[in-house]
Amino acid sequence: MIQFADIKPISIFLPDEEKWMLQFEKAKEYFASQGLDTYFVEGIHSEKWGIASKHIYLLDGRPEQQFYISDAKVGGFLSWYLLYHIAKVMPYSHFLFLETDCRFKDGWKEKLNEELNNVPEDFDFLFVGSCCAEDKEPVHVKGDVYEFPYRGEDKWQFYPQCGHCYIIAQKAMQTLIDTQRDVANPVDVSLIKYAFPKLKIYAILPRLADQGDIVNIAK
Repeated sequence: MIQFADIKPISIFLPDEEKWMLQFEKAKEYFASQGLDTYFVEGIHSEKWGIASKHIYLLDGRPEQQFYISDAKVGGFLSWYLLYHIAKVMPYSHFLFLETDCRFKDGWKEKLNEELNNVPEDFDFLFVGSCCAEDKEPVHVKGDVYEFPYRGEDKWQFYPQCGHCYIIAQKAMQTLIDTQRDVANPVDVSLIKYAFPKLKIYAILPRLADQGDIVNIAK
């Protein structure tokens, strides 16, 4: 059974702007205070790289609005895609993917170790922090662990959202690489639409991590 000590924390930072570097410095200090030996990767800053979006976001069902996915979200999407490739070749079986504004609840590490015993060993994706989960018909497994099975195209969106804290098995990286090649949606929506139907998805509820100071985001 996997234990927390077996999981490698990994995160993105942007060295291109002072405000993002300040957030990175805060995150580096905070994650270290939580006992995390985090591997940080320089991400892709859309403005500095000259990235411009060309894809219309169609999932809201209103294509007449011609709403384009933002350039910043394209940079974030590509940064996450870069992380999947890096994780695929690192010598770890599981990774804790973190956004720099992730903030843990008291006692999170002990609780996570406890709940890892309740997750099936062949899991692909485990939300440690999440949002918009409790109304997605979670299936109780054991303890505070819930499964989110694929329920068909009519309920394609019945998965948790947010990307500030989750564990991914290395065996799932190739599926993420194969399915995340169309930058037309935010990262979490794209995962839900194209990757999650092919993976074994679980979540710990209630979540063990919030996103920055935002503690009242949807459950």
